[in-house]
Amino acid sequence: RVPASAPVGRRRLDVSADEVNEMNEAFDMFDPSGTGTIDYQEARVCFRALGFDVNRQRLAAMIGDHDRERTGHITRAAYVEIASQLYMERTPEVAL
Repeated sequence: RVPASAPVGRRRLDVSADEVNEMNEAFDMFDPSGTGTIDYQEARVCFRALGFDVNRQRLAAMIGDHDRERTGHITRAAYVEIASQLYMERTPEVAL
């Protein structure tokens, strides 16, 4: 799990501890065997569960930025970084 206080990925994104906990819970639902990775479809469902409706092209690009070996999977840390970016892009009205 990514601790709520940890810097996320390449840069520190200001997300709350509750938001990081939500991200970890969503990830855990799609990684029940504990491999530490999820695939594109699982990531898409995770982001929807968090309230993000990311179009396929953008999500593929975001995942592609983190899937350097082209395995079709992203790590928990990469997932949290992408989700953090999406949280930061939300307008206050959307977050309510």
